[in-house]
Amino acid sequence: MPSTTDLIIKIAELDRFGYLLPGAASDIIQAYENKEYEVFFFHMGSVGRFPAFLIMRGELNDDQYFHCLGICLTSECYATDYPHLIRALLSERSPHAQRHLMDEKEQMHLEKLPPELIIYRGVCPNFVDGFSWTLSEEKAEFFANRHSDCGRDSGIFKGVCKKQDVIAYFSREDEIFIDPENVQNVTPVKLTSLSRKDRKIRFDQSNKPSENPRYFRYLKIREYLKSLNLLQQEKIISKSWQV
Repeated sequence: MPSTTDLIIKIAELDRFGYLLPGAASDIIQAYENKEYEVFFFHMGSVGRFPAFLIMRGELNDDQYFHCLGICLTSECYATDYPHLIRALLSERSPHAQRHLMDEKEQMHLEKLPPELIIYRGVCPNFVDGFSWTLSEEKAEFFANRHSDCGRDSGIFKGVCKKQDVIAYFSREDEIFIDPENVQNVTPVKLTSLSRKDRKIRFDQSNKPSENPRYFRYLKIREYLKSLNLLQQEKIISKSWQV
């Protein structure tokens, strides 16, 4: 089995289509060894952050663990494609440290929210039950449109939750991160259906590496981890994926 640093560098390379700029590898390793985790995740590409966290998480104390997991959850790295893994990771460390998923401003914002929240999710109808919701209907519409651009039917869905059930608030997209089991009264606000022709055109277009490079970087990293049997060990990859 490669060392932790070798694994991290390989993931970083794959997240850049196999090429690291001169000095980038040393910057990544130096930040990792110095425990400068914000710098470390900055140097890792967005798709590589979550796999890197899974590999290194045993070396982190509880506060560092949740802080690093929070960085991953807000960087579009496909982490929330794995709900059972997310639940396991959240319960792996002390719940008292879970607030470190957020920065101080986000913690204060969450405290000021009312006891009951109306939240929205823009997604394909098959993926309504997800962790990432938002307080903004406009943000939900943005994500619904992105799914439509990829050749899928999409919609904006509204739900209700209790603040006490919220795992974290992330300011980046006015996001409410919550276990979907705690979202109640989910109803569609707006549904968009594509014709068969439009669905095929958009799907074919979005599945070109030049049009959707992040997803193809994700596939390369998945193949690499699978070759090391890390996928079975960590239960990282599900059969389905979503943006």
